[in-house]
Amino acid sequence: MRGWGARSGARRRADAPRRPSQEEIGSPDLDPFLETHSKLLAADGALSADGGQARPGAGSLTLGLRGAAAFEMAVATAATDLHSGSYGGSVQNAAHAMAAAIGSLHDAKGRVAIKGFYSGVRPPRKVDRADVAAFAAAAFDEAADLADVGATAAVGEKGFSTLERRWLRPTCDVVGAASGFAGPPGTVKTIVPATALVKVVCRLVPGQDPDAVLAAARAHVSSLRVPGANVTFAPLPFKATPYEIGRDAPTNVGAAAVLEEMYGSPPLSTWMGGSIPATSAFKKHLGIETALFAFGLPDDRVHAPDERYRLSQFELAREAYVRVLHFLGGGAKGEAAAVARAEEEAEAVRRAEAAEGRGEL
Repeated sequence: MRGWGARSGARRRADAPRRPSQEEIGSPDLDPFLETHSKLLAADGALSADGGQARPGAGSLTLGLRGAAAFEMAVATAATDLHSGSYGGSVQNAAHAMAAAIGSLHDAKGRVAIKGFYSGVRPPRKVDRADVAAFAAAAFDEAADLADVGATAAVGEKGFSTLERRWLRPTCDVVGAASGFAGPPGTVKTIVPATALVKVVCRLVPGQDPDAVLAAARAHVSSLRVPGANVTFAPLPFKATPYEIGRDAPTNVGAAAVLEEMYGSPPLSTWMGGSIPATSAFKKHLGIETALFAFGLPDDRVHAPDERYRLSQFELAREAYVRVLHFLGGGAKGEAAAVARAEEEAEAVRRAEAAEGRGEL
């Protein structure tokens, strides 16, 4: 075996420009680096510590990640902000125009209204919905989940459950907005804003291409006709290809075996709603699968100012990584076991797909 992690021997030239950490902006330099150094980085598979487990005491294994595409919409209605007494009601308000532009992104059923947005999107398969149902029964309380984040209701695309919306369906969300005067509470400035800007992030599912989605979004924004307003589009540097790991991939089989040993029961299958661009890049350029072997918990408040990671989970992860590397490296006949288990998983998937094709599931 060549190894279970990418080996890096490349050195940065002394005169090479320094680049900031890139994971949160889609790792734009990773693809050309992997393409250039694919032989140096040859491996049998990869393990990622990004992700988590279903809950304390219950293991889970992630089968895929959503991708991403991001863009800005800008609105201009006048050369400068205007006095609301003198001009209000007689010229277009940029904030109002932007509200119309934002409203055009979805229909009444919560579906994204950009033409061509769903091209390539497959409906949830019965095996996917079975995974969702099993996870919901064992590790998901929707009411408690909403209460934990201070939300009052579950909303989104009609016809799908909350977990299906988070795992298996694409989305289009405004993630930032600016227009007019936004001073401290209790203060006001009497203007009609002349400009408005929003930032939009689309989360994508397998079958969608980020560049195609951006092209469709550009066409949608260019087609908008808001009286008295000029609406423009610009792509943003956050882009990721959706990733799906085979259930029978040796990396996944090895991770599942270790989780079952440690938790005493087979891991639940799950999907991650976020994006890890490196996973699809590894598959494209190195031809390897990445198992998400991580131990964060749902209440760790990821990306929040008070994000945390329990020491007990750190200790669990340390033991788990020793076990999984031993297993994947062939220790205790781990490689043979991985192959046998992979064959069993593949056969089970084939039987399920054949049964679904016959309408038996």
